[in-house]
Amino acid sequence: MGNEENRWQAVDDALQELEKDMRDILGDEGAEFSKRLAMQRASFKTDLSKIESGKSGPAMAEFLNGHAWLWKHVREDVERDPQYKAMVERALILCVPFDVPEEWQRAVKMAEESYARVVELRR
Repeated sequence: MGNEENRWQAVDDALQELEKDMRDILGDEGAEFSKRLAMQRASFKTDLSKIESGKSGPAMAEFLNGHAWLWKHVREDVERDPQYKAMVERALILCVPFDVPEEWQRAVKMAEESYARVVELRR
């Protein structure tokens, strides 16, 4: 048990050091924004995993439109995680027979356009 406690303490210490570094670089406001964004990303995935077949059509379109701004922040996560990708695809299918939400389409287009720039910057 002591070994596992040591491991969790090491993780906690590393997270605290990371937060301190983020605050040094981004300031308090930037660090808080990053924490809120991380929580919203996790919440979006959780919400997608809880989607029931009863939420379809306009309700699903409204859900996706309300979360469209997050797409640029979760796109790469979705591409790397087949289960996450399947959840997003299922949500889009549940919008049928209605069109894919307009805000979602716009967010996907913007993410695609900026993704090429992000890849280039990483090189």
